Amino acid sequence: MKAKSKYLSVVLFFAFAGICFPAEAQLVKQIFSEAALSEDFNTDNDLWLTASNTDNFFVIQNGEYILRRKNFLTGYTIFPKWENQLSEYSITAGIKLLNTSGEEATAGIIFMAQADSRGALIAEFNKRKQYRIKKLDGVNYKLLTGDQKSSGWVGSEFLLPPDQTNKIEIKTSEKKYDIYVNNQLLTSFTELAYKSGRAGIILGPSANADMDFFYVNIPEKKISVEQKTETQSVNAKAGESDASETITLTAGNYYYMLSQLEELKKQNAELTEKIDMMSKADTASVVTGDSMNVENVIKIQRAEIFRLSTENDSLHSVMTNSVGSDKEELINALTKALKKEKQLTESLRGENKDLKEAIEKFK
Repeated sequence: MKAKSKYLSVVLFFAFAGICFPAEAQLVKQIFSEAALSEDFNTDNDLWLTASNTDNFFVIQNGEYILRRKNFLTGYTIFPKWENQLSEYSITAGIKLLNTSGEEATAGIIFMAQADSRGALIAEFNKRKQYRIKKLDGVNYKLLTGDQKSSGWVGSEFLLPPDQTNKIEIKTSEKKYDIYVNNQLLTSFTELAYKSGRAGIILGPSANADMDFFYVNIPEKKISVEQKTETQSVNAKAGESDASETITLTAGNYYYMLSQLEELKKQNAELTEKIDMMSKADTASVVTGDSMNVENVIKIQRAEIFRLSTENDSLHSVMTNSVGSDKEELINALTKALKKEKQLTESLRGENKDLKEAIEKFK
């Protein structure tokens, strides 16, 4: 509601002014209807970096992410604690670059950022109502707008002046990209280099900016009708999950969480198999009297492993058989299952370690 009311006047202005962008320039035809991340900065959920030092002052306060880059020589990139590698998505963010920023200050979105930090795409704007798109290629930048003389900057009447919030939207599908500002298409391009990547915020030197929201949507998946009625993130209770778990509590990441769970179950099955092989192969080499303590520890661990495994099977059954159930209940089941499976992994690794130490001791 906050975002809609804030930009209604902007949209009406452009509508009455008769300003539009050629429809044929739009490249991305995909519809992004499922929320994967919905951040309004109403609370500090430990998803975003907060800092107070000689270079940066970042804090979440009163529904805004306050960003003050005090270093006047270099910029800064902020990624949420959300490990994802999405390939088709839309990013919508409200960013205000303050007039108190340095003359060369910029703010914008970094997207398709690669894990090795040697590749990314960047859409940014400055105080002079200019924007540019550039590509990080290794340690160098390649301009995708403007020219070398202008450093890639292109003027746009769609951009609002400093101290006013610009709505930036990026859509990508099939390696095609559309960039919008305040609901107006700025530019479209094709970039074949990246299949998927992370998204975040980028600040130039001496940039003072405020961010009102940061949304990521993905194409519609096989989500139930009940799940489609809600698009807000479900925050985990304090102390029950870390930031990475909190951010995955969305309808859009339902199948992502399931894949994580299946991967953990696969790892646990492999660990269990290794433990069984070691137990059968080396029992005779362990001296009975000295091995009692090790065996007792292993018995306790196996009892805990059995309990966790049974609980995980129950949770997994709830998830797979409740596609039409309440979204919050489904997500809670997913979160519990992920945590229990991780605990099971640690228990199995502990037993594996104990067995290895016992075998080495009595060889």
